[in-house]
Amino acid sequence: MKKFSFFIVTLTILGMVAFAAMAAKDSDTAKVGFTLEKYFSLDVKKGSNVEFGRIDPLKKSYTKKNGSALAVESNTNWSLSTSKKVLRKPNDANGRQVLNAVSVNLKKNKGKGDDSNIGVNYKLSNLSDLPAGDYVIEVTFTGSTK
Repeated sequence: MKKFSFFIVTLTILGMVAFAAMAAKDSDTAKVGFTLEKYFSLDVKKGSNVEFGRIDPLKKSYTKKNGSALAVESNTNWSLSTSKKVLRKPNDANGRQVLNAVSVNLKKNKGKGDDSNIGVNYKLSNLSDLPAGDYVIEVTFTGSTK
């Protein structure tokens, strides 16, 4: 009986050692999860005030190439648009006519990711139809990630 008891104790110890050896690991893993939101930032980095100065209304048109430069920071697809608003004009000037005399052209109006130098061209035309005076047009640049 002593031999049988010794045999059972030995088997039990060997089984425990084998189980402990199987359970021991020298590496394991962890999972890291996160959700990254879309981001978009738009800055007028050059040309926040574009001056044409005194101009001849009889000249057909005036152009300022790269009058402004925009910078976009983004991690997704984006598009740009513009809108105009008359801030100052002579009292007898028609607002719609003033807005039609100023055109804004983005050298790039869509993209993906960062772009630090998007040129903006401005053009004045049909000036002979406008009364003499000072004009200020506000151009708003809007970005979208839709």
